[in-house]
Amino acid sequence: MKSYRKNICLVLLSLFFSSCSSEPANNCPAGEIIDGECLPHDCPDRECPDSFVCYEGFCAELACFGVDCRDHEECAKGNCYPKDCVTRNCPGLGEVCVDEECLPTSCVEVDCPPGQRCAAGNCYPIDCDTKNCPGYGYVCVEDDCVERSCVGVDCPDGQLCAGGYCFPANCELVGCFVDVEVCVDGVCQRRACLDVECPEGYGCANGWCYPLDCSSEDCSDFGEVCYQGQCIPADCVGVVCDPGQRCAYGICFDENCQAQNCADDEVCYEDRCVNWNCVGVRCPPEHRCSDGECLQVNCPEACTQFNQCQTVDCGGIDFICLFDPAQQITGWSEFGNLCTDGQPCTTNDTCSAGVCIGTDLVCDQPPDDTCDGNTLVDYPDSGICVDGSCDYSPAYIDCPDTCENASCTGDPCAGVDCTRDNAATSCSEGVCQIDSCVSPWADCNGFEADGCETSTPAAGDCGKWATSGGARRTSANYRLEIFIAPQNPIGTGQSPGHTVRLGPGSVRILR
Repeated sequence: MKSYRKNICLVLLSLFFSSCSSEPANNCPAGEIIDGECLPHDCPDRECPDSFVCYEGFCAELACFGVDCRDHEECAKGNCYPKDCVTRNCPGLGEVCVDEECLPTSCVEVDCPPGQRCAAGNCYPIDCDTKNCPGYGYVCVEDDCVERSCVGVDCPDGQLCAGGYCFPANCELVGCFVDVEVCVDGVCQRRACLDVECPEGYGCANGWCYPLDCSSEDCSDFGEVCYQGQCIPADCVGVVCDPGQRCAYGICFDENCQAQNCADDEVCYEDRCVNWNCVGVRCPPEHRCSDGECLQVNCPEACTQFNQCQTVDCGGIDFICLFDPAQQITGWSEFGNLCTDGQPCTTNDTCSAGVCIGTDLVCDQPPDDTCDGNTLVDYPDSGICVDGSCDYSPAYIDCPDTCENASCTGDPCAGVDCTRDNAATSCSEGVCQIDSCVSPWADCNGFEADGCETSTPAAGDCGKWATSGGARRTSANYRLEIFIAPQNPIGTGQSPGHTVRLGPGSVRILR
């Protein structure tokens, strides 16, 4: 017996201590707890790779928390690697140098099959089915060439990713060259070469470093490097174009325009033949590009808001009067189509057939509903534009109980008066409804607010009766009922509260 009781006590003690030592509930389901702080798995503007968390706005590897590296080193997989290579730096966010190649820290020790390259901890094709991706470390994601330090980064509208950071897509009168450049410190810079530092005598081309001159050829033209023994535009290194096209600024353009054939050093850009090293070059107002350089021209008249989208001949070249929304000024430009129609409630104003046309501002992003004490602040799905801004005037709803999580709680019928004449009523979800009518009354008009408004000879028989002031008629015999007023009309011989019924086809006038 003593042995049996001893075993029972041991079991109870073990259960007690096991319950006390059990781990607490997970208070960080969407992240990891580091030093008592819940760090989410992803950042607001980017998805972090596996085994990473968002720390101070950027993705940080779990294995590197608590690892101290020297100033010129960065941690990856718990070890320290050089931040830069011998032959070039590694400017991308979270890159380290491994075997003279710049790699994202999430790709260290990741082996990809032939034809693929690591980005954000996963393997992606090096080239797309419809185009090749010549940029340094670029991969194909959803048929688009993406710098691997930008994979998973979701920049706000009007911004593009370069080196793992988000930058404005435009900063000049005609904007930076689409998808190729970003605006850094007020200057358009090539995304693939942003912050890339090459050795002396080398230049950056699509993120790679190449000699500025070939051994047998001087690459003196603006923006050329030596690639496979030939001088070619730096942005076109590794770019393969279809027959009938030629590369300029890293993009394939038609060799000829519809209205004219272009020279060997030109491409068709915006329906005119342009020297390859002038594609994407943005010159100040009243300047034009020649062999990659901006030269001033003289235009015969001033560009104002009144002649926007009009063209003039400026030294043999057609210039168009445009508007710079950033500086709020107008100026003559060789390329572009930005203007202003003067309407604050339009956006994306552009020149079309010599006229500035804007698109109505759509107000379809209202603020989230919220609670103000016991009042629900309910914003409409769409608003109206007022002086260039969207106005969403909310409705203020008094909650019968309390307001929590942008919704009313409690009984929605609390305080709702559903009393109606001649009717039995009820409330559902704050709305009154008629359940039944007191005989001989009926709800013939279907309006809940006036209750059961019609008195019928046969209870509920609305098919024969229709209300029309103080008289009713039937569709069968056009019988007319006249309600007697408190005083007897002359000649009726009836007392108040009775009716006089006339037969079919007869009319009787009471005086």
